[in-house]
Amino acid sequence: MGFQREVTITQRGRACRLFGQDFVSVAQAARHFNISHSFAREMVNGDRHKEGDRDEIRRNWVNKHINQMTPEERQRAKEREEANRDE
Repeated sequence: MGFQREVTITQRGRACRLFGQDFVSVAQAARHFNISHSFAREMVNGDRHKEGDRDEIRRNWVNKHINQMTPEERQRAKEREEANRDE
């Protein structure tokens, strides 16, 4: 008697579509995009961002808010963005 390595029971979640991809559950979508479950659930419940590119939405948000930042905050944000691009 050993351990089973294959999934024997699959929990059924709420099927959803986020950023142009279909997922079995909200949790699977959150894991795929590396976002919190509550944020993914909020987007799914609000029928937002079903289509579109996650990076484009992020860039639009950053460009919108960057004008409200101090020069030091802008520099830190730019460094973070470059670090994320390298990954």
